[in-house]
Amino acid sequence: MKKKQGAYGKIPTHSDSTFIQLLHVNEVYAAWKLLYWSPLNSNLDELLLDGNNEKGADGDGEGNEGGGNEGKEGEAPAGGGEEDAQKKKQSKMEDLSFCNTILTSVSRSFAAVIRQLPSIVLVDVMIFYLVLRALDTIEDDMTFFHKTTATDAMVDAGADAKGDATDSSEDITTNNTIANQAKVSALLSFHKTALTNPDWKLMGCGDGDERRLLEHFPQCHSIFLSLPSESRRIIMDITQRMACGMAEFVTKDLGQGTSDILEYNRYCHFVAGLVGEGLSRLFVSSGLESPSLACELHLSDQMGLFLQKTNIIRDYLEDYVDGRAFWPMEIWNKYSPNGDLGYFANPTTEEAKNAGLACLDELITDALELVPDCLAYLSKLQCVEIFRFCAIPQVMAIATLEKCYHNPNVFTGVVKIRKGTSCLLINSAVDLRGVHDIFHWFAMRIMSKAEGLQRQQQQKKKCSGSKSGDGGGGDLVSYDRTIEACRTILELTRVEDEKASSTTAAALVVASCVAGAAAVMAAQGGGGGPSKNMLTASTTTTTTVTAVAAAVALSFGSYFVGGKKKSKRMSSSMSAAEAEEENGDGDCSSSSKMQLLPAVKIMEQKKRQQHQ
Repeated sequence: MKKKQGAYGKIPTHSDSTFIQLLHVNEVYAAWKLLYWSPLNSNLDELLLDGNNEKGADGDGEGNEGGGNEGKEGEAPAGGGEEDAQKKKQSKMEDLSFCNTILTSVSRSFAAVIRQLPSIVLVDVMIFYLVLRALDTIEDDMTFFHKTTATDAMVDAGADAKGDATDSSEDITTNNTIANQAKVSALLSFHKTALTNPDWKLMGCGDGDERRLLEHFPQCHSIFLSLPSESRRIIMDITQRMACGMAEFVTKDLGQGTSDILEYNRYCHFVAGLVGEGLSRLFVSSGLESPSLACELHLSDQMGLFLQKTNIIRDYLEDYVDGRAFWPMEIWNKYSPNGDLGYFANPTTEEAKNAGLACLDELITDALELVPDCLAYLSKLQCVEIFRFCAIPQVMAIATLEKCYHNPNVFTGVVKIRKGTSCLLINSAVDLRGVHDIFHWFAMRIMSKAEGLQRQQQQKKKCSGSKSGDGGGGDLVSYDRTIEACRTILELTRVEDEKASSTTAAALVVASCVAGAAAVMAAQGGGGGPSKNMLTASTTTTTTVTAVAAAVALSFGSYFVGGKKKSKRMSSSMSAAEAEEENGDGDCSSSSKMQLLPAVKIMEQKKRQQHQ
């Protein structure tokens, strides 16, 4: 859960140009396919068109549990009146429409994957996300609580300031401490105020759409009340626990990051690991996933940590400028000679640049070691829509880590993967085999970089006779650890058809050679030798044409050969699945063991089982 306030928008973004994007033909095709052929469908649109949230209407007799708006609704006469019922229904649809709109505004990336969820769990997850986003906005705002007295800030936040303000004015003299105390009070009371008081809202906190979310929170609360009681209990429980964790870190000075890896992991657990737990419980509560999934607390926690650590790594400069950084001192202090986390920001010397890259690579390695647990969690899912909801952010994260690995742009801005890459990943993350292919590809790329860096460092050490790690460039152990993490991922996601993999590699080499030869021939075409004045232009043309031709040939070669490889894998998986059906056993780690089903089929199966 990342913010759109503070330093957001003030830090430059590093992304590939349109020209570079167009050279990746397979990604352009993927974008076209996602837009026009097989987009992520929004099941929320159906709910809005129906004009009724059936789950909320069916209810369970506990729609106003926890101090909701039962008094207001109780004023209507028994049996209601058709007109009153219609007004309530219309109001509910307006509130749902607001939630849908604000979801897109505060998170375009999560909005699409949330909307494609089955309607039975979609609204629950959407409200869960918006509630936590509202809480996150309070935590992230660095100015709202800096008021003249703690009492003013606490009253504005809807918290009970009696006693606390007096203690603050007597014992605390700094404005920052007073503001932090007000923020802690607002966080700790959030689950009691925002989720039980239908009129609760917070004016002036946050920026842009996050501020609008808090100022119109009663509309979210209205939909929250319509959820099943178990969903409300889950959301309230996770919200309270997350708020307690956030409050713990509000009082810490994070200008130089977290103190050590334990604290780093603890923060990530509170703001992301708990989200994974809550989602698992919501999935199980809906009946779409096995009850055992809710017991996989370690795996769901690691799923959240992987996403959060990726964001923290990528957003180094943004967070540092904002005064709340999270890179653990236990790691970065090994590479910063002056003991300052800002040593890596906008480096002006080669030494600072190399030190920052070594630190970055170690942090990425730390995140990569979470991948086995993430893949294990995904292997336990049975609903295809829930699988895609969980898998798409994970494949985006591994792609982001690969883009950030040993990338100096991390220290001068925010690194972004290409939009075409995102489209390609979304189209591919449809099942466990597709996810394995993605992780396999990016793990190979990271390992290739790490092995190259290790060779360079060994060569440099041999030439200079210096000890490994001198000059802030990182040590060989760090790269060994990276390579080992990647090998583990490669083993877990190994290609079933090695011949297909070899064919792909050979085809890409041939495509590259053909493209280069064609480009040179095109540049030299015309028969006569070039004049002296044309020499520079000819050289430039040759370089440009070679690059374009090679990229196009590689893209097409990769796409079409990759398609054949995928077909072979799918055929192999189907054969394995048939064999397991006959034998009744098989390798539990095999991706073919997991059979993803649409939510509709899962519910039909459950109904048949109940009738039997």
